[in-house]
Amino acid sequence: MHIEKIIGHIVEVKIGFQYAMGNLEAAQSIIWEIVAGRFRGYGEGAWSGKVSNSPAHYRTLKDGMASTITAHGDTRGILSAAEKKLIESMTRPLVGEDPLRREALLPDLPATFNASAWMVREGLSIALNDLAGKISGVPVHTLLGGKRRDQAPGMPVIHVGPPEVMARRAKKWAAAGYRFIKVKLRGNRQEDLVALKAIRQVVGQRIRIQVDANDGYTRLAEALAATRDLQRLGIELFEDILDAPLAQIAVLRKKSGVRIMVDKQSYWPNVREVVKCGAADVINHHPNLRGGLDLALKIDAVASAWGIPTAVGSSGVFGIQDAAFQSLGAVVGLSRPCEDIGLQPYYSGPTRGEYDFDRDPDLLRRPYPIVRGMIQIPDRPGLGVEPDPRKLARATLGGFCIA
Repeated sequence: MHIEKIIGHIVEVKIGFQYAMGNLEAAQSIIWEIVAGRFRGYGEGAWSGKVSNSPAHYRTLKDGMASTITAHGDTRGILSAAEKKLIESMTRPLVGEDPLRREALLPDLPATFNASAWMVREGLSIALNDLAGKISGVPVHTLLGGKRRDQAPGMPVIHVGPPEVMARRAKKWAAAGYRFIKVKLRGNRQEDLVALKAIRQVVGQRIRIQVDANDGYTRLAEALAATRDLQRLGIELFEDILDAPLAQIAVLRKKSGVRIMVDKQSYWPNVREVVKCGAADVINHHPNLRGGLDLALKIDAVASAWGIPTAVGSSGVFGIQDAAFQSLGAVVGLSRPCEDIGLQPYYSGPTRGEYDFDRDPDLLRRPYPIVRGMIQIPDRPGLGVEPDPRKLARATLGGFCIA
């Protein structure tokens, strides 16, 4: 059996999530479909997004890294010549090859982070694993080393908003049975403190809280003061607090005494620098920043060798990438909740009506169920999910086929 063709569906959904980096109005991804005989493997990787009200320091790249949601602007499903060349170079060599070779068919990534290459390779990696699992009759989590938990606690995100709105959303998630939440910070010490106080007041002490500034703080002194203030509210983990080189993040970790999670800078092979300089207490597996499920396992091995736990972050958008990272979260990151609960719970779950979705973002017929905040990891072949053709058609802006 060999790979006959690779189809890319460029899809979009309106969202309305607010972050320190701006307002994510809409997100685009490529849904990958790899065909081999009667089998089809599906993958997903982010492609672009529409972000408004982005502060200046997010628009000026200092370290070669772009936000995974602003890498291309608004493509409307039309690829530039350079984008077509990249996709062709990463997909054409797969045609005619044995799909069971999975990531052995994919090229190595460059040493310097390039969002486009990372996202394309990750989407193809997910599709190849789904395809290999279906052909072999085993779940993807088996291909990744074996499932170590049948369910994982989910961790929804409280996006930036007025304090009373953030508190209302947190209360809804807690009432639905979730015991972990992640709160997005603004990068403004006083505003962040007000928001966290409001949240802690309504959810009480039983809910475990992680915060994420998305590099919202730009000066070490500001970040130190913010972490010390917030620590009094029982925050157990601080993610991407400071927009700075790893050496300064290591100083923040040492001086603040709080537990630091490194997300953005933990890609392969840069994760080796993260652990060597002592910047992290936890490494986050963020969709679109791994570059492939194989590289996620490499990153996990490096972290484990240094005694650093890992966690699965969020999020995919259209369901397939979520299933892949939820499956990953059954194999690694076992000491932490799985943040990737998918976007469907934000659309139709506890926070229904709180955001600006124009449709159900989930394209799957049957996503992994979540029961009282616990993600149930199935044992079906491949990822165990299939896209709904009608939903996929409605979301599609354009596409391509490599054969």
